Amino acid sequence: RLVFVAVTLAWIDWRLMLVSCFTMPFFMIGFASHVRRLRPAHKEMSEDGSRLWAKAAETFSGIRVVKTYGSEKREDLGFMKRVHTMMRKGLLVRKTHHDQAIVWEISAWLGLVALIWFGGHRVMSGDLSPGQLVAFYGLLGLLHGPIAELINVSESVQAAMASIERIGELLDQKAEVADKPNAVEAGALKGEVVFENVGFKYQETARDGQAKEEKRQEQ
Repeated sequence: RLVFVAVTLAWIDWRLMLVSCFTMPFFMIGFASHVRRLRPAHKEMSEDGSRLWAKAAETFSGIRVVKTYGSEKREDLGFMKRVHTMMRKGLLVRKTHHDQAIVWEISAWLGLVALIWFGGHRVMSGDLSPGQLVAFYGLLGLLHGPIAELINVSESVQAAMASIERIGELLDQKAEVADKPNAVEAGALKGEVVFENVGFKYQETARDGQAKEEKRQEQ
């Protein structure tokens, strides 16, 4: 739709299209920079979320130890600090996305002002009919629609791409334990475990030795 509308606008009046879209290149450059900043931010937020829930799972699995040492407040404070850090980063991401939407709105309105000004002059000079100007105005709105949709989905797309990148990093990690290059396949193993000449005793401490010595002296 974006390409079709752009070609139609150029066919109606390419000079009017250039004037009404003069802010578009600057906006697209800013939008590309915005997208490049979003992906690392979402990746960092995803990593923080993983560490947060891993810490929560670790705390609840060891809840008896936490209760024993009375460290509920310390664990709660650490959890809330992680949550606040994620909230601050999330607000910064949303602010960046919102600022980009504001820049787009300003660019779109500047384009409309330029369209009315330049298009009005062309209609008054007879180079453009009022019907063509109205059609151009309606098509320009259709041109802005796909761009606005692209801005709205950019944050979700970058969040998904950051998650995919993290998954790729995990899949690309090499195993810490690996077979030797010339390892031989063991196949089916058969055998049994046998205990022979196995004994057991408690290790004698210095206090036990001292008690035995005192008992021998008494005797």
